[in-house]
Amino acid sequence: MMTQKYRKTKVNWRECQLTQLSIDLMMFNNLIKIDLSSNKLSYLPPAIGEWHNLIRIDLSRNNLKSLPSEISGWRNILEVDLYINQLTELPGQVGYWTCLTKINLSFNRLKRLPSSVSHWKNLSKICLNHNAFDFLSSEIGNWTKLTSFDAMANQLTYLPIGIGKLTTLTYLEISYNYLKTLPSSLGKCTQLTCIIANGNSMYILPSSMIKLSKLGVLRYKGCNRNSVIMVKLMGYCFLARLKYLINKYSSKRH
Repeated sequence: MMTQKYRKTKVNWRECQLTQLSIDLMMFNNLIKIDLSSNKLSYLPPAIGEWHNLIRIDLSRNNLKSLPSEISGWRNILEVDLYINQLTELPGQVGYWTCLTKINLSFNRLKRLPSSVSHWKNLSKICLNHNAFDFLSSEIGNWTKLTSFDAMANQLTYLPIGIGKLTTLTYLEISYNYLKTLPSSLGKCTQLTCIIANGNSMYILPSSMIKLSKLGVLRYKGCNRNSVIMVKLMGYCFLARLKYLINKYSSKRH
């Protein structure tokens, strides 16, 4: 009976008022998916590194302040949800998550990502919104399979040139930062269909954005009202397109 119990591959301990993980749970060595969301966990024991088969873990809505280095044992992990915790940093061992496709780090206290995230070469979606990032390193340029990038509500003053390497990117959310312009390399992200940049201070858009032929949504409510007039070196057709998009979404707000 006990042996059969520990052979489980999926465990749902959501909303169980857990303050710590029991030794009993550590014995589930065949775990593939585990939901520990909406508990009161403030730390994770090193033994979780023994979940070598894990592909999805939900730790959202807890009180985690850090992650143990043993998470390097999650070599097959595909999806990690750490939404609403108290993380101030990630250990460099997250670089071992080379299969990772989706990660949610929203609503934490992060200021930096470790350089080892350059190994997340299979990443397709990342949420960094509502943190304290004032800097994103060029390592993000290694996320060449990324399609969705959400960095809303941080303290970013610029985006790294390396963002231009994200040639599969379709959705970019950078609202409520301190951006004054966008990097010219953004013009290489030719699959972009949506850019949301509300609440910044942008008054110059790079001429390279004329290459974003698939761009269907551009929102920057609350930015400098003269943004379109002050766009430098941009072609007339794209400028007209920008005006059309701005008027379109302005009319919807009234």
